[in-house]
Amino acid sequence: MINIALQASDQEKSIDEDLFGQKLKGFFIIFLLFGIFYSNTLYSQVIFGKVDLSKSDLTNDVIELRGNWNFYWTDFKNPQFNPGISDSTILVPGSWSKESKYPVIGYATYHLSIKLGENTPPLAISLPIINSAYSVWINGKLSLQVGTVAKQVSQYESSLENSIIHLPDTSEINLLIHVANYSYFSGGIVKVPTIGNAKVLLERLYQAKGMVNFFAGSLFAIFVYQFILFVLYPKGRPYLWLSLICLIISLRSMIVHGGSFLLPDLFAEIPTELWKKIEFGGVYILGALVALYVYHLYHKVARKLPVLILVCSSFVLLLVVVVTPQYTYGRLLDLAHAIILAGIIYSFCTIIRAKRAGNHEAIIIFYGLFAATPFFLIEIFLNNTIRKVNITTSFTLFYPVEVGLLIFLGFQVYLLAQHYAKAFKTLSTINVELEHKVNERSKELVETSLVKDKLLSIISHDVKAPINSLKGVLMLFNKGLLEAKEFKGLSENIEEELDKTSALIDSILHWSKIQLKGSAINNDFFNLKDLIESNVQMFKSASEQKGIRFEYSLTSLIICWDKHILNMVLRNLLANAIKFSHHGGQISIYVKKESNNITIGIQDYGIGMDADFIRIVTQSNNVISQPGTKGEPGNGIGLSLCKEYLTKAGGKLLCSSKLNEGTEFLICFSSSTVKA
Repeated sequence: MINIALQASDQEKSIDEDLFGQKLKGFFIIFLLFGIFYSNTLYSQVIFGKVDLSKSDLTNDVIELRGNWNFYWTDFKNPQFNPGISDSTILVPGSWSKESKYPVIGYATYHLSIKLGENTPPLAISLPIINSAYSVWINGKLSLQVGTVAKQVSQYESSLENSIIHLPDTSEINLLIHVANYSYFSGGIVKVPTIGNAKVLLERLYQAKGMVNFFAGSLFAIFVYQFILFVLYPKGRPYLWLSLICLIISLRSMIVHGGSFLLPDLFAEIPTELWKKIEFGGVYILGALVALYVYHLYHKVARKLPVLILVCSSFVLLLVVVVTPQYTYGRLLDLAHAIILAGIIYSFCTIIRAKRAGNHEAIIIFYGLFAATPFFLIEIFLNNTIRKVNITTSFTLFYPVEVGLLIFLGFQVYLLAQHYAKAFKTLSTINVELEHKVNERSKELVETSLVKDKLLSIISHDVKAPINSLKGVLMLFNKGLLEAKEFKGLSENIEEELDKTSALIDSILHWSKIQLKGSAINNDFFNLKDLIESNVQMFKSASEQKGIRFEYSLTSLIICWDKHILNMVLRNLLANAIKFSHHGGQISIYVKKESNNITIGIQDYGIGMDADFIRIVTQSNNVISQPGTKGEPGNGIGLSLCKEYLTKAGGKLLCSSKLNEGTEFLICFSSSTVKA
C-alpha cells in the first residue's frame, strides 16, 4: 500500500470508522441483493421418469425438471425406447457417482417422459451442465450432440457447452439422453434441466452469459490495474497477489460449468482437459494467494509459518492438477476449499493484529473481507463434493464468488482513493510551501545581487587605487619629474599595495567560486607559524606608516586544514586590525592548541565596536566598508564572508570588543592532524 502517515487523532479515527461502518451496512445490502436474484423459476417433481405439465402455464414460467429420472448404467438405450414406469431411477440434478454410487468413469442413459398441455407456446429444454459428452434424442430423433459419446474411451471426446433444444409441437415428449464421462470427476446431469417458453429460455441464457462476461471483464480490467500498480509501486507485492486472484476468478467465469464458456468458444482447438486444468489449478492456489496478499500487506505483524504451509499445500495440489486427469484431481476440490478457508481465517487474524498494532487502515480491509466472506462460503457450500446441495426455492443464487470479490475490491478501491486524496492534499500543501520558499529564495537572490553590486563597488575602488598610484608615479618618472632615489622610495610602497591588491583579487575569485559553483574543502599539511608570519610581513609597510607593532611569539606547528581559506581570513583580520588601530598602537597575535583544537587570536587596541555593530558586521550579508583611523578605505571582502568561509570549512569566527578599547577575533577550528 502507499504508506501515507495518517494525521488524524485516535478519536477522529474512531468517529470515521463508526461512520464507515454505518455506510458499510447499506453497501453490503446492495451487493447482497445484487448477488441473489429473484427468479420466477418453478419446479415440478419428476416421479419415476415422468412429469405432467399439462396444467402448467409455460407462457412466461420456466419449470425445473428435478426429481427421479429413469437411469440405465452402462447401457445406451435405443432412441425409440420408452419404458413406461421403471424402477431404475436416479436423482437429477446430481452426479451418478454420488447419487447412486456408480463409478465416476462410464456411460449411461437418462430418460424422461413429459406430458404437455394444448395450445402451448414454442417450448424448449435448457441443459446447463452434463458431464462430459452427450447426445439428446427427442421422440426418437437426434436433436443435439455435444462432444463424442462412446462406450470406449479411445472414441470419446468431452466438450463444454450450455444447450437449449427446441421441442416439437406435440403433447408428449420422449426425452432420452446418452451420456459418457471418461474425464470429469462427476459424471451425469449435475445441474437441473429446465423447460419453458423458448424465447424466455434464450433470453435467460443470453442474460446469464452477458452477466458472466460482465463480471469476467470487470475482474480482468481490475487485474490489469492491480498489476500496473505492482509494476509501478516499489512495495507493490500485495497488488501482484490481488491481481492474480482477479485473473483466476475472471478466467474461471469464462470456463467453469455454468459460466459463459467464452474462452472455449473462442479457442475451440484447445481440448477441454486443458481448460479444466486452468480452472482447477487456479482454484487450488487461491488459498495461498489470499494468504500472500494479506502477508505482504501487513508483513510487519503477519506470521510467516502459516503462509508457508498454505503455499506448500497449494503447490502440491497444483502439481496434482498438472500430472493427473480431471477425474483424479477434481476429487481434491474439498481440500482446496479447506485451504481457501484457512487462508481467509489467516487473513482475518493478520488484519486484526495489524489493527491492534496501530494500522487504522486495516479496519477497511477487515470490513471488505467480512462483507465478501459470506459469498465465498456460499460458493464453497454449493460446490462441495461431500454433501450435494439442491436448492428448490424460487430464489436462485448467481455468481457468489464474483460478487464477493467485487465487494472486497470495492473496499480496496475506497482505500486507494483515500490514499490518493490524502496524497493530493499533501502535494497541494507542499506546492504552497514550495512557492513560499521560492519567493523567499527570490528575495534572497535580490539581496545577494545587491551584495555583489556593493562588493564590486568596493573592489573597483580598492583595486583601482594602487593601480592609479602606480600609473601616476610611472608617468612622473618617465617625464623626468622624479629622481631615482624618490622613485625607489615610492616603489616600495606601491609594491606592497600591489601585493595586497593581488591578495584581494585572489579572495574575490575564491568567493565567486563558492557562490557560483560551490567549493570543496581542500585540506593539506602546512606550517601555521609560516602562514601567520607571511601575512604579517605583507602588512609591514602599512603598519610602519601608522607606527603599529605586532606582538607574537609562535612556534612551528604543522596542521592539516584548508590553507587558502585560513590565509584569506587572516589577511582580512590583520588588515582590519591595522585599519582601526590608533597611531603607535599594538596588535597581538597568539595561537592556542588543545589536543586537535586550534585557536588563533588577533587583538588590537583601537576604536573597538559596540554590540550592535558586532552583530551587523558578523551576521549581515551586506559588505560593510568603514574608513579607518586615518581615513583608510576598505580593503577586504567583509567579516561576514570570512565567517562564511570558516563555517564551510568546519571552523568558526568569534568576536569580542569594547568601544574605544579594542577588538579581539578568535579563529577556532579542529585539525585532523597536529604536529608540533
